[in-house]
Amino acid sequence: YGIYRRAFGFSALTLTLIFAVYVVTIIPAMLIFGPLADAFGRRRILLIALLASVLGAVLLLFASGTPWLFAARVTQGLAFSAVAGAGAAALLELGTNNRKTAFVIAASMNGGIALGPVLAGVLAQYAPWPRTLVYLVYLVLLIPAFIGVFSMIEPLAPDSRRPFRPH
Repeated sequence: YGIYRRAFGFSALTLTLIFAVYVVTIIPAMLIFGPLADAFGRRRILLIALLASVLGAVLLLFASGTPWLFAARVTQGLAFSAVAGAGAAALLELGTNNRKTAFVIAASMNGGIALGPVLAGVLAQYAPWPRTLVYLVYLVLLIPAFIGVFSMIEPLAPDSRRPFRPH
C-alpha cells in the first residue's frame, strides 16, 4: 500500500483507515456468512467468496484513487469471512479426522495470512508492474480454488440446513 500511497498521495491516517476497514468488515460478515452457509450450503457461499475475491483483486488492479482501495478492502473482508466460515465448516464435514482437519484449517488460514503479504511484497518490490502483477498472479491462483469448489460435493445435506438467522 506504500505504492498506492505514493501514487494517490494520501495520508498515513488514510492508510490506517484502509487497513482498518478490512477488519471492521470481517467481524459482522462472519456473523452473517456462517448462518448463510448453514441455510444455503457451503458450496454456494464458497462460490460467492471466490467471486468476491475476484472482485477485490479487480478493484485493486484498476484502482485509480482511494475510494477504490476502500471498496477493495471491504470486498476482501467479505471474501475472507465467507471462506473462513463456510470453508472451515465444509472441511470439517468432509474430513474424517477432526484433529487433522482442524490443523489443516489453522495452518492454511494462518499460512495464507502470513505468506500472502510476503509474496505480494516481494512481487511488488522486485518484479515488474508492482500494481498489476500481484493481482494477476492472485487471479491465476484462484482458478484451482474455483475448480475445487465446483467439483466438491456439498457437505451439508439439504435436510440438515437451517433457516437463515444472523447471529
